[in-house]
Amino acid sequence: MRLRILAIAGLLGAALAAQSPALTTVADSLYLANGTITVVASHDFVTPDGVQIPQGQEWTVQVTNGAFSVALPPNIGSTPSGTSYTAMYNVTPGGQYSRVWIVPQSSTPVTLADVQSVGPAPTPAVMFPLSQVTPLADCVLGVPQINSAGNGWQCSTPLVNPMTTAGDMIVGGASGAPGRVPAGTSGYVWTANGPGVSPTWQPGGAAGVSSFNSRTGAVVPATNDYAFSQISGLLAAGQLPASFTAPLATACATTNGCWPDTGGD
Repeated sequence: MRLRILAIAGLLGAALAAQSPALTTVADSLYLANGTITVVASHDFVTPDGVQIPQGQEWTVQVTNGAFSVALPPNIGSTPSGTSYTAMYNVTPGGQYSRVWIVPQSSTPVTLADVQSVGPAPTPAVMFPLSQVTPLADCVLGVPQINSAGNGWQCSTPLVNPMTTAGDMIVGGASGAPGRVPAGTSGYVWTANGPGVSPTWQPGGAAGVSSFNSRTGAVVPATNDYAFSQISGLLAAGQLPASFTAPLATACATTNGCWPDTGGD
């Protein structure tokens, strides 16, 4: 029975040892400080020897008369690259503050100068399976884009330019498919033909008026559009209405001319 217990204990010990990563000791001294340092993993990462370190895992050590020592899984050499720790100091004197630590692989103790970063926390590298970044077989001329689910790639067909000549235009055809419309004849205008019908080039025509004498739409002559005071020049007989020219002609035929005799020829 004792042998069985010892065997089980040995197996458990071996399993625990297999799950423990190689650690790097950070040991240094803060001048006259007392308190604690709490070191927190800022990202998930896998150590060089294959142990998963979850984001948020923390280690807290005492600072006594300035001295401290803490053993941590290394960031450098881990996967993904660019991971770090946040070290939160709570010491007297000094108060509360934080620093970024990036721990190397080392079999001998390292100091704050070796781990403390002077810049902002690094960003872990984003990793994609090779199958996701290699263009798909049917996407040679397409545009790879992340799909709507955000978990893979899809091939989007690029717009093929249908224009071939200067002055061409693109118009949406059936289902919005782009089509080419050649440049119109000089003086033609681009004219809409209603929903569902493609625009076309049409003769421009002369510019008209939008209204006349407060009337809009097609301008049609009407009675009293003009007064005699607005008329100048000479009128031809054809420009006068028959109701005016017929009585005048009769009067001229039955009198001595149409105008008073001034004594001339």
